[in-house]
This record gives sequence, structure tokens and C-alpha cells, in this order.
Amino acid sequence: MIEEGLYAALKAHAGIAAKTINGGAYHIYPLRLPDGFSLTSGYAITYTEISQSLTYPTARQSLFQLNCFGDTFEKARDLANDVDDCLNDLSASKLGGLYPITYSAFEGRQALYDSDAKLWYFAVEVTINY
Repeated sequence: MIEEGLYAALKAHAGIAAKTINGGAYHIYPLRLPDGFSLTSGYAITYTEISQSLTYPTARQSLFQLNCFGDTFEKARDLANDVDDCLNDLSASKLGGLYPITYSAFEGRQALYDSDAKLWYFAVEVTINY
């Protein structure tokens, strides 16, 4: 699945890996942060496939939202910048060679604050054709 390739690309990026690894595990999660999650490293990423459509019989287009969390605005922004950098030159090799990326484009980016969790995050949306 393309999500596995996206996860591999995110954790292979030097800036993202340095920020999200803590205790030998990467704080990169599908859909949402785990219950009881504590932002001990100061950073975390969630990724969600918002939609997928067939553009041709064997081609797909997926819209992903990646939420870049930080315990400060600056940390969330810096992590979002790293995600931008990682996805800017997205290629088939970055996704483990499993998916021939034909096109990727940024759709938007928004800064948000979750007052209950006391976390800043940037929502980054990207379209990937494969």
C-alpha cells in the first residue's frame, strides 16, 4: 500500500528522523496519535489518506493529509518544513520502488492549535498520482 511507502519515505528523511525518533521508535502514525500519547520528543506526525480515485484503469490519485505536531509553534512549523522537503521530490524510489509516482503536488498547509492536547500542528495536504 502507498501508506507503507509514505511512512518509509518520512522516516528515511534525515530532518524528520532526527525530530521524531524517541526511545528507538519513530513518532509517525497512521490516522491519529495513539491514546495516551505524550509528546516527549517534542515532535510527531500523523498521515491520513483523505481520498483516492482511479484516474485510469491502472492509475490512482490520492490526497493525503499529514499533521505535523510540536509542543511549540516553531517545532510544528519546522517539522512541516521537513515534510515539505521530503515530499517535494517524491519519487518511486522513495516509496520503496513499489509505486511509480507520476506526479505530486502540494494542495495546502495550515497552522492549527489543539487547546485540549496543548499541541501546535500544521496540516499539510499533498496529492500523489501513481
